[in-house]
Amino acid sequence: MVAFGIGHMLYISALGFRPLKLIPGVILYLMSTVMVYILMPGLNEVSLKIGVPLYSYILATMAWRAVARISRNDSGSIEWNGLITGLGGLAWVFSDASLGYHHFHSPLPYSQVLIMISYYLGQLGITMSVLNFGSSKLE
Repeated sequence: MVAFGIGHMLYISALGFRPLKLIPGVILYLMSTVMVYILMPGLNEVSLKIGVPLYSYILATMAWRAVARISRNDSGSIEWNGLITGLGGLAWVFSDASLGYHHFHSPLPYSQVLIMISYYLGQLGITMSVLNFGSSKLE
């Protein structure tokens, strides 16, 4: 969890805080708070009671910064790069939320498939954020 937290902090640094777009951040932090509340009874070690909430908010920050990249160009089309980055961040949140729920609350059917597919989609989306799609757009 520490290594992934450090990785997410590096993603946050790379994604930056411009544009700020506070509303997605507020939504993601509220969702993280609810998830931490759900998981807290299953966290039996002090390190988990501290680490899981901390990691959850680091992950929410990374996803917020990824979602903040979603934008429209002058013609009103959604930019691919921002969309892929935002979806990647959200996929990673889904992956880690599923992992936490499965391990600390209740077993999820097909958890390994759900977790790994969403994890790799998240990695792909965040990784592709460095690509320049030029004039590619969604109409």
